Amino acid sequence: MVVLFKVFRLSLVIFVCSLLPLSAVSAESFIEVEVGAAYSDVSSSGEGPDDGVDGTDVGYHLGIGFHRNQDDSRWVYGVKIEADDVQGNMLLGLRALDIEYLITPRFALKGFLGAARYDLPTAAYGWRMGLGAKYRFAEHWALAADFVYNDKLERDSGGSNVSVNYTIYQGLLYLQYRF
Repeated sequence: MVVLFKVFRLSLVIFVCSLLPLSAVSAESFIEVEVGAAYSDVSSSGEGPDDGVDGTDVGYHLGIGFHRNQDDSRWVYGVKIEADDVQGNMLLGLRALDIEYLITPRFALKGFLGAARYDLPTAAYGWRMGLGAKYRFAEHWALAADFVYNDKLERDSGGSNVSVNYTIYQGLLYLQYRF
């Protein structure tokens, strides 16, 4: 439970810091929604009622984010909420600090930090980070790919001494639409 509070406290600090660039006066704000596929590799350590979820799987990926770009800058800052299907279980992610650097007007490199919740019968909470690239092929449409590392997803043991930690590596490929 202590790990849970530390993760969410850190995520809150990252989230608040990520909102600071959004206060720029001459900036463009936009909302992006995304849909695609998530390849996930799950490994666990420890014992508990959620044993047997190790392995690889392909599932859906959904996301919605709010971003802001300063007019004279190549940097884009924002926040994003994601939902991925990992072996029939939901992995909710918060990209508390989601950053893009525009190499060209159409191509960007991306990175993020945040928190995750793996929805098992006893939910596991932890942090996540990732890197990726995005290619904008039309005014509102983009194709993106990310590598995501979810770590320290520790399940709430409900007071028992039994603990299970999950590490989930993901490859995401998705279409993104900008409003």
